[in-house]
Amino acid sequence: MAVDAGALLFDRLRRALDARAGDLAGVLAVTVIDLRTGARIAVNEDVPLGCGSSIKIPILMELYRQHAAGLIDLDAPCPVAPPNRVDGAGVLQFLRPDLVLTGRDLATFMIVLSDNTATNACIDLVGMERVQALLAELTPAASLVRKMQDYRAATRGLENVATASAMAEWVRLLWAGEFVSREVSDQVLRVLTYRKEGLINRALPVAVRVANKPGGLNGGKSDVGLVDQRRRPYVVSIMTAFALRGDGEETVVETARLVHDHMNALDRYKGMGGPHIEHFTRDGHADPALEAEEE
Repeated sequence: MAVDAGALLFDRLRRALDARAGDLAGVLAVTVIDLRTGARIAVNEDVPLGCGSSIKIPILMELYRQHAAGLIDLDAPCPVAPPNRVDGAGVLQFLRPDLVLTGRDLATFMIVLSDNTATNACIDLVGMERVQALLAELTPAASLVRKMQDYRAATRGLENVATASAMAEWVRLLWAGEFVSREVSDQVLRVLTYRKEGLINRALPVAVRVANKPGGLNGGKSDVGLVDQRRRPYVVSIMTAFALRGDGEETVVETARLVHDHMNALDRYKGMGGPHIEHFTRDGHADPALEAEEE
C-alpha cells in the first residue's frame, strides 16, 4: 500500500510537538486540526488550564447568537457601568464615562484590544450565566466564572479555564458554519479576523489571514485561531502554564511557527511533493499563467 507523503509530514509535526512539550520548562498543550482532511494532533489537549482573554471568544459568540435571536440589539447604545471599568488591557478605562458605544463597538474593543472594561460590559449585556450555558453545551471543559480583573474572585480560586481542545472546537465550529448558522458564524469570524497584537500573528507572514484571540495569565499564555490557507486551512490552539522561565509567550509564538511551517508546506505542495502551480518557479520566477491549467 502506498504511503502518503503529506501524512508523513503531518506525523513529523506530531512528533515535533510531542518533543517540544516534553522538553519545555513548564506545561504545553496543543491542538492542531487539518480542516481539509480532519486529521488532528493532540498534545495534552484535554488538560484544563487558565486561558486568560481567550475566553472572550465564547462571549463574542453569545453576543452574536443573542443578536441573531432578537434578544439584544448590538447596534443600540450600551452604557458601561462604573463597576465594569477595570485596569489591565484596553483603553475604555481612560475614556470619558459618557462616551456612547454600541454592543458591536464593545465587542470590537474586546477582541481587537482585549479591552477588559468592554469585556465586562459585554458579559453584563448577555449574562454570565448564558455564556456559561453556551460553554456547557459546546465545550463543557471550559468555563467563565468571573469577570476580567476580578482579583478577589481570583484569590478565591475562581479562574476562567479551557482546554486546548475546547478552544480549537470554538473556532472549528465557526469555520464549519455550525454555530447557529453560516451567517452568524461568519459574523463572529469577521470580528476575530480584525488585525490584533496576537501571538499566532507574530508567527505568520503578514499576508496570511488568521482569525484568533490570544490570552494570558501570570506564568502562561494562550492563543487559538483559524489560519485560512488556500488548500489546507487549519485550526491551531496553544496553551502554556507553569512557566519555569519567562511567561510562556515565546513558547506560543515558536510553537505556532513550527505548526505553520508544516501546514504551509502541505498547502504549497501536492501529495507526492511537487509544488502547486502558483508555487512553481522557472529560472527562479513564478509563472502565474500556468495556474489556470492546474485548476
